[in-house]
Amino acid sequence: MNYKFSYLFVYFILTLAVGLESCKKPGCTDPIAYNYNSSANYNDSTCEYDTNSAYNVIWLINHKYNTDSFSYLIDYQDDSGTLVQFTRAAIYAGKTNYSYKGANRFTNHSYVLINPTKSRYDMGITYDTTINEFQCLIGVDSITNHIDPATYESSNPLSYQTPSMHWQMGIDPQYWSYLFIVLEGYVDKNKNNVFESGESFVFHIGNDGLTSNSNLINFSPSVSENKEFVVEFDIDWHEAISGIDIAHDNFTHTMDNFTLAQSISSNCSNLMRSN
Repeated sequence: MNYKFSYLFVYFILTLAVGLESCKKPGCTDPIAYNYNSSANYNDSTCEYDTNSAYNVIWLINHKYNTDSFSYLIDYQDDSGTLVQFTRAAIYAGKTNYSYKGANRFTNHSYVLINPTKSRYDMGITYDTTINEFQCLIGVDSITNHIDPATYESSNPLSYQTPSMHWQMGIDPQYWSYLFIVLEGYVDKNKNNVFESGESFVFHIGNDGLTSNSNLINFSPSVSENKEFVVEFDIDWHEAISGIDIAHDNFTHTMDNFTLAQSISSNCSNLMRSN
């Protein structure tokens, strides 16, 4: 064995590692912070801000079904022309990346539980009023997904909900999951324009691997005198069932009809759209 070569190789690797590490210049990389360091290339979470420049981010959501307003117990049609009514609809959204003209500015790691009975959501604080785009996760990330909901205060969307937004199978959290997407309602299976007994649909989508990323949402924020930074956009609930003939494909608790669960999860990438 060529020991000299081995020693030289190890020395080279160590020298390279030290060199790469030395290229890191920690500091505050946010240009709107008091202590912005233009020479820093690694954000060390030391940024300081003027508290008077803090704004409450408000998501103002217009709930739609295609171009119509969306409400429960209203007649709609799926893409096959089948009559449907919704009695429940909910999604988790979070880990929102805010950007300005494609340049990422910051990430809000919290989650929100969205349903069509509510249009206004408090999404935390921003010090940056230049942001004009966002993209978020639909669902819950694979780490948070296995944390006991009892860990959270009751006001937190990730706490236990009624009706439930969580599966808890056994005592091991690795087998637990939030319900990322819930859709329930009536479907006119025999297409006689009447919802008869047993004509219902239930879509409960959860488990790691079934999250999706929203489209990039462009917005023109409004900034109010009471320090609210309002981001308005649409949610089109029709997109969740796009391409699905609910008269025939009307039930999944994820693993019992995984193909359908995958389709709904994928569809939800298009759920949010710019206003």
